[in-house]
Amino acid sequence: PKAAFGRQHPFGAAFCCRETSGQDIFQNGSGCPDGSIFIGCVGGKTGETMEVYLILLGLILILGRWMPQTGPERKYYIALMAVMHLLLCGLRHPHLTGDLMKYHWEFLTSGAASWMPAGKNPGFFLLMKAIFHLSNGNFQIFLLLIAAVRELAAAVVIYRCSPAPWLSYLAWNCLGFYLFGFSALKQALGMSFVMLAFLGIWEQRPKLFLVMVLLAGSVHLPMLSFLPAY
Repeated sequence: PKAAFGRQHPFGAAFCCRETSGQDIFQNGSGCPDGSIFIGCVGGKTGETMEVYLILLGLILILGRWMPQTGPERKYYIALMAVMHLLLCGLRHPHLTGDLMKYHWEFLTSGAASWMPAGKNPGFFLLMKAIFHLSNGNFQIFLLLIAAVRELAAAVVIYRCSPAPWLSYLAWNCLGFYLFGFSALKQALGMSFVMLAFLGIWEQRPKLFLVMVLLAGSVHLPMLSFLPAY
């Protein structure tokens, strides 16, 4: 990327960035010609971190061959996979995608907003505002929390329902881990509750199903469309 100063951000705030050895420098109000809050930009060379994703796929297969996949002992493989996916997702660059830049701006501005949510996703707003205050505005902690909830939900469903955990984690990587987990935070968190709601169907527990779907809907309203699934 090239250094950009004063470019207009889609959400109305000017941002600037400068490049140092392929890395972006995050600044709040310093270095920007007009003193505005720096939102961010994506830096680094294309493909320079692709190896870590390939390594993860390799470990899913290798450890799946080496570690137990049936009986109570399969929990060790599932727990290890959950931690590895949590760290990879939760510690990603906070501006890895354009959507994350948008979420970061919403996170920063939530601190000064009222505790009475005005939008259609009150659960997500209240969680974001609470984490802003508890973490002193640390967006990376918010990303780690979303990733932790998501990976815990996936691990629980895989442990209870999957006859082949290695295959489940391979599908998890190929069908949604990167698309939603890395970019669409509302959808990722809402999908976590929907996965737990699926357990309500699997185990014939209507109360669990209803509570999880309502939580999912408070985070991302379209998740309520899962209600007829029971």
